[in-house]
Amino acid sequence: MAGACDFRLASDRAVFGITPAKIGIVYPLSGIERLVRLAGPGAAKYLLFSGDFVPAEQALRLGLVERVIPQADFWTDVASFARRLAGRSQLSLQAMKELVDTIAAGGQGAGGRDAVELTSRRWQQEMAAAADPVIGVRAFLAKEEPVFTWTGRDRTAWDSTPQGSTRQNGSLTDNATQEEAP
Repeated sequence: MAGACDFRLASDRAVFGITPAKIGIVYPLSGIERLVRLAGPGAAKYLLFSGDFVPAEQALRLGLVERVIPQADFWTDVASFARRLAGRSQLSLQAMKELVDTIAAGGQGAGGRDAVELTSRRWQQEMAAAADPVIGVRAFLAKEEPVFTWTGRDRTAWDSTPQGSTRQNGSLTDNATQEEAP
């Protein structure tokens, strides 16, 4: 489950284990794919085959976590990190999350590499229409903390809409056939 998170912070006392071989099950493909992307094929096989638990420092070396924090400071550091992210431009964070996820998927799915380019163009257009870049540059030049204003918008018109389709009155329409999709 942690593999589905954008990033993982762990206490120095945390242990990680992936135990399907201990209980005779096969993990769903999506979980195995995430593990291979995070840790690589060799580490994924080691973890899946052995069912061994690994301490936080080893999990860090394997790419399962991005940061190990001493237990005594864990919740303070996590709260500080969350506040820092909350103060960043949500436009930037959402755009970069979608772009990184699309690139990490290899631009797979509808459109391949075109999906990455399309995603980038959409976010560049959103940025051009937003106040956050002006707010950020002004604050930077004034050596002040920015107070960003972008909170998103009703993105259903362009979020998760397959290429060659549009949304009309909340319904997904395939432009090639002009039939409503469920």
